[in-house]
Amino acid sequence: MGAKSSKNEPIVIYNEPDVAIQFSPALLKKLEGPPSNVRDFPQFGSLPIPPSVGYAQTGSLPQDATTEDVEEIVRQRVNREMELHQQKRVVYEQRSADHVRRETEDLLRRQKAPPKRAVSDACIAAEEALITCYKSNPKRTLDCWKEVENLKAEAKKAQRDFINSH
Repeated sequence: MGAKSSKNEPIVIYNEPDVAIQFSPALLKKLEGPPSNVRDFPQFGSLPIPPSVGYAQTGSLPQDATTEDVEEIVRQRVNREMELHQQKRVVYEQRSADHVRRETEDLLRRQKAPPKRAVSDACIAAEEALITCYKSNPKRTLDCWKEVENLKAEAKKAQRDFINSH
């Protein structure tokens, strides 16, 4: 039964050296370099982007660039990176502050002690009757079975009342 009902599937062997793996040009471009724009990240898409110079757009220096131009380009690039880092930090700190606030509120809510329930007079009377019976019959504790059953019934009643109140 087992051999007849099972399907014969071809065996596929991965990692064969003669099988070429091809990637799309878009994936290769994405893997080759950093993102061209901060707007590619959805969480930072709404943040302002400082104006950029020709170097930032083309990625290469012009042929007639002087040392001052290079220094200015580097300074602008550093400033832009610092602003971006600061914007990311502000967003992270805001999320962190919200998280801490929610956690604090949750801890305060859990720390408030629930109000203590008043024990009914019937429960107290049944408990005292059982204790009195045990004290009067120290050698024959099984004679207190009626008091034990009475206390158990009162405990079940108190439990039902508690569950119904919540």
